[in-house]
Amino acid sequence: MEQKNTKANDNNILLVGGSIIGIGILYMMLRPKEATAAIQAEHVPPLQPQPSTPKLANGSPFPIILGTRGSHVKDLQIAIAKMNGLAKNQIMNGGGYDGVMGRMTEKALKTVGYTLPISQTTYNQIVR
Repeated sequence: MEQKNTKANDNNILLVGGSIIGIGILYMMLRPKEATAAIQAEHVPPLQPQPSTPKLANGSPFPIILGTRGSHVKDLQIAIAKMNGLAKNQIMNGGGYDGVMGRMTEKALKTVGYTLPISQTTYNQIVR
């Protein structure tokens, strides 16, 4: 008899524990998006300002490669976004017109038919 009660207690504990976990998951799925964003914002360290990409010995920011920063990249992002709606979405998902050649801007470049590195000549063709 005692063994039967122990088994029933174990089943009750599993049922209660599973219910608590289920309620937690349901809460996470149904809570307002604003609450989720606020919680995430609390745990994200603040962005530190990044120095602009150093210019080459000749003073040029070219070629533009992954990680390049500056007004040339921002102008490039704007020009690419004007070429293609998908490319614009990719740039916006990557941080918008932030002047940083990141993965999403690189993806947008590929969408409109270009690949890194971007030379000054290619830049001029795109931005014109």
